[in-house]
Amino acid sequence: MGSLTRITYVLLVAYTTAAIVYWEGGLPEFSAGPVNVTLFDLLMLAAVILLARELTLEGGLAIPRGNRAVLAFVLLYCGYQLAVVLPVAVVFHGLDPVTVIRSLEDRIALLLVPFVYLVVAKYMPERRIIAWVNAAALFLVAYALYRYATIGIVGETDAGAFRVRELWGGATLLFGFLILTSLFLCRPTVWSYAMAVAGLLGMALTNHRSAYLALLLTIPPLLISSRRAARRLVVMGVVVVCAGGLVFMLAPTVRQSVAYSFETIVNPGSDQNAQDRVDRSRLGLEYFAAHPLGDYTWSQRYYLVDVGADTFEPHNFIVQLLGQQGIIAFAFFMGMIASAVAVAWAGRRDRASAVMLAYLAYYLVFCLFNTSLLNANNILLLILPLAMILSRNALLRSEQEEPAALPLPLKKGLLPASDALR
Repeated sequence: MGSLTRITYVLLVAYTTAAIVYWEGGLPEFSAGPVNVTLFDLLMLAAVILLARELTLEGGLAIPRGNRAVLAFVLLYCGYQLAVVLPVAVVFHGLDPVTVIRSLEDRIALLLVPFVYLVVAKYMPERRIIAWVNAAALFLVAYALYRYATIGIVGETDAGAFRVRELWGGATLLFGFLILTSLFLCRPTVWSYAMAVAGLLGMALTNHRSAYLALLLTIPPLLISSRRAARRLVVMGVVVVCAGGLVFMLAPTVRQSVAYSFETIVNPGSDQNAQDRVDRSRLGLEYFAAHPLGDYTWSQRYYLVDVGADTFEPHNFIVQLLGQQGIIAFAFFMGMIASAVAVAWAGRRDRASAVMLAYLAYYLVFCLFNTSLLNANNILLLILPLAMILSRNALLRSEQEEPAALPLPLKKGLLPASDALR
């Protein structure tokens, strides 16, 4: 059981990494009779089977009240997709069940929250769970540098400025995780600071404004919470200077590209792409007002009006959820987020809980300007902070109630509970 769990988790991390690298062409699919199956399908199936088996073996699990609320919203959200959206699409709109399930897969993937919390966290030390994700981020940094060295600068023209794009923008979700955990969660060593520098370098090469903004909004609260904010601030300054020096040495175009991104963060009106996203959000809200229960699964429409060839959805996860899934699914999803934030806030003096709460904020701020909220390519990076917040809360509650009875395998490899940010 433990070996299968560890293999499944590592493969999920590997899938996320490969999906980011091959995002343009997509990963191959496998034929299984009348349907095509992806690697993510198989990993989801394995995770659900392992979760079901764990629940069967354990019987009644002692889950804290706050954790139960988060899990209840997860089950309500996924159950709504299967018990309401799926039958309506098949019975009333005549769609193929397999096609509908495929379209709902990214939503149902939230079942990975209880899998990581109840199964992975039981069989893998917390540090190793984090380490695998950070190893994936370091691999992407190396890959971006390889592309830069062998192919040269690639990107797209954006309002007259050349913006570097060595990787899909979703890669910065991995880089953000690397930066936040290296600076605030890992032990303060030269290696952890070097990882943070690598994360900033990867972010510069991917050059996504949403990631810069998310990082600027999530780091200050962590600094304020830190007991040694002055020291941490000095370290961050050194990290930024080192990363900036590396970017400066790469090429003038890289420097100009990053500078342009920061300029348009504070002045979005100067960027045509940013203005287009504002317009699409407005159109998406108008669609929601006309269809408050959401009907994208069978209508395949984002807007009431024809926007031409560029029919992609609004780059704002709130507008996306409302317009595509309706008010009921939106309420279940936001209930999950709100209850997870409440759990993390209650245990905010625990260092891991505070950092995972910050990363959850980073993910959501990023998705305020992108379509990456529920995407098989990066859904694991939403699952992780949610699951680890629950795992830390369970550990804190166990130590408060029965500190001597806490099993040694659970303690092994975990960051100290009740450890305020240092």
